[in-house]
Amino acid sequence: MGDNSARELTGVERQLLADLLGYDFPGVGALRLQAPGVLARVGCSCGCGTIELVTDGYDGELSDAESPVPVSGEIHDADGTAVGGIMLLLARGRLDSLEVYAYLDETLAMPDPGLVTWFRPGGIPADETGQPSPADESDQP
Repeated sequence: MGDNSARELTGVERQLLADLLGYDFPGVGALRLQAPGVLARVGCSCGCGTIELVTDGYDGELSDAESPVPVSGEIHDADGTAVGGIMLLLARGRLDSLEVYAYLDETLAMPDPGLVTWFRPGGIPADETGQPSPADESDQP
């Protein structure tokens, strides 16, 4: 087995993590504090893009977010077909893994950020709250 030492995140990995942590959810503040110093190593032996996130040098605030965090991504191919997903796992309040998975029996590399659509539970787009806007509430009898 090859060297699996911790390394800097690639630009794509860092952008995906930043995109995901750009959405608000309980406990995200502590994860945002951990992100600048996080390192990566291969997270899976199947050849997919999953990375283990290494926060060994971090001694600040731990997150109380659930794992996986309540925002996840759907990965699309160049034609716009959904082919898999990406989610952030935590361990003991720390960033632990950016997991890439395929819907079919194939492996997916870490996706281009432009091919990921972020969602909250229930399939709600992550940039929407799922709550009625004040205008919607005023229309109610």
